[in-house]
Amino acid sequence: MSKRSDGLLADLLGQRWLATHSPAAAATIVLASPTPTDGHTTIHLDHLSFSIKNMAAATHTVTTAIRDASIAGTVLWSMDHLVTNATSKEVTISNMHVEATKGKPLVITQDTVLASVKATVNIAGWSEQHQD
Repeated sequence: MSKRSDGLLADLLGQRWLATHSPAAAATIVLASPTPTDGHTTIHLDHLSFSIKNMAAATHTVTTAIRDASIAGTVLWSMDHLVTNATSKEVTISNMHVEATKGKPLVITQDTVLASVKATVNIAGWSEQHQD
């Protein structure tokens, strides 16, 4: 293997991270990956899972988005869900391969703003250390 591929494999296996956010109902989810401590690290998102529960509201659209660098950053991926009254949705996506700008985190947002809508988000990935 080349030095680069050896480093990538070491990062993929050894620089793993995960985060979870489960706020109270009616709260907007804002969940960030680790923030790199230098401009030589790239954050990779491999796994996203979330659940949305509508306990009493009328049909409600919830958008889940992965953004680059901040809550106002460029949307790299998004998905809309229509959640009807008294239902829930569970989504699990693996092997996403979403990559942040070097030196920046990824931020997941979800607009669950109605009083009877609750959500939980889990993310996992790894950090790549660049030599340049």
